Amino acid sequence: MSTRPAVRSLVLLGITVAIAVVTFILIQAPTATDIGMLIIYSGFGMLVGFASIATVIWAVFVFVGSIRLRAKPRSRRVLWFIASAVVAGSINAIVISALSAGADGWGGVIAGIAIGAAVVFVAAAAVATVLVEFVIFRDRFTPVPSVAL
Repeated sequence: MSTRPAVRSLVLLGITVAIAVVTFILIQAPTATDIGMLIIYSGFGMLVGFASIATVIWAVFVFVGSIRLRAKPRSRRVLWFIASAVVAGSINAIVISALSAGADGWGGVIAGIAIGAAVVFVAAAAVATVLVEFVIFRDRFTPVPSVAL
């Protein structure tokens, strides 16, 4: 791995947040009446309100995995990042669903939104992981010089 773990982690987290926000905006776009409210409340509001736990947990997993797996094959890093996104998304959905149990009649709706936000987060993390590992920070091919006999 030629890039530093911190750079890889920050790029991965930034692309994941961008993909998740754009996905939340696109999901809510057909029912939107104002573009500003769509971007603020549907995009960033869903990320902060319903996927913030997953984002923080996954950020810790990404930094730890980038440091621990820097000398390992790329496939291990991809597997670690995607598996940790699934774990973080699951923890996020469970915590928000448990907290919403106290909401009188709205607990099921809030739990459903939390599960949907977790699915969007995991999908965004998987796409960002593949993009970062295989496109942005791919290993450059260095040809081996041949010696003429």
